[in-house]
Amino acid sequence: MERSHSIIATPPGATIREQIVDRGMNQKELAARMGMSEKHISKLINGEVQLTMDTARRLEMVLGLPAQFWCNLETIYREKIAMVNEENAMDEDIEIAKKMPYKEMARNGWVEDITKWSERVIRLRKYFEVAQLGFYREIWFRGSPAGNFQRRKKATMRCLPGHRRRK
Repeated sequence: MERSHSIIATPPGATIREQIVDRGMNQKELAARMGMSEKHISKLINGEVQLTMDTARRLEMVLGLPAQFWCNLETIYREKIAMVNEENAMDEDIEIAKKMPYKEMARNGWVEDITKWSERVIRLRKYFEVAQLGFYREIWFRGSPAGNFQRRKKATMRCLPGHRRRK
């Protein structure tokens, strides 16, 4: 099970577990009926392996629920994992953004002056052209953050209209 502060991703294995318990079966018996290893069934129940179409068809034969049901559970689980990861990355990026000179960047017109931290993170990701600020952290915190900021500032200033290079 994967979780963030507002999302819980429950693997299809939780439903498989409920179904075999309701039938008085254990994982060993399910594995034998499905023609799969006990280790694979254990990993499936714990969400460590993806539920494939082949597995869904076998579950349909053994547990009586349609293969599409199992495939839908897997799809929902994977979508929720992505959402959990995205939300957790946002939380991490907010902490990184709090260490950046956002107000100065906004004063210079490089990013929009906004107060909501999640929106700031999105603007900073776009500004630094990274999917997550954590990817930029390695560069940003290597040495002096001010020095890195100045290098980015100089590169940005060269692109701004009316900027003259010092000789």
